[in-house]
Amino acid sequence: MHRREGLRIAYDVGVGEALPYDAAGFDAVVCVDVLEHVTDLQKVMFEVARVLRPGGLFLFDTINRNPLARLATITVAEDILRLLPRGTHDPAMFIKPAELRTAMGTAGLVPSRFTGLGPRGVNRRLDLTFGPLPLTAILYMGHARKPETT
Repeated sequence: MHRREGLRIAYDVGVGEALPYDAAGFDAVVCVDVLEHVTDLQKVMFEVARVLRPGGLFLFDTINRNPLARLATITVAEDILRLLPRGTHDPAMFIKPAELRTAMGTAGLVPSRFTGLGPRGVNRRLDLTFGPLPLTAILYMGHARKPETT
């Protein structure tokens, strides 16, 4: 399908702390369900900033680190509902929004407003659908931009 639309899409495997790409090679970097699994958040943010072109956009979602997020993602999603395999998440690796903002800023990214993320309904296949929520207590998402060079 992507060839018919004239797109060139490649899937690469690697680690966020050492991205195998040239500097300033991407207009956007997207981390969905990734940041809460990395070993060194600050290194990942430096790598994201390195591979983004000036003006580039970083999009993410992740899990807040607090007892409510642990209850929702591990106890409910993994242990009770079995939506995810047990052991998928380590609550010690969850990230408070202030920590992520600091890591982004240290890497030279300019974060925007973060918003909550969570279940908003059910589709025809009875799968949960997700979207923005007002509270960032459990899941949250947002973006940051790499400043334009002068």
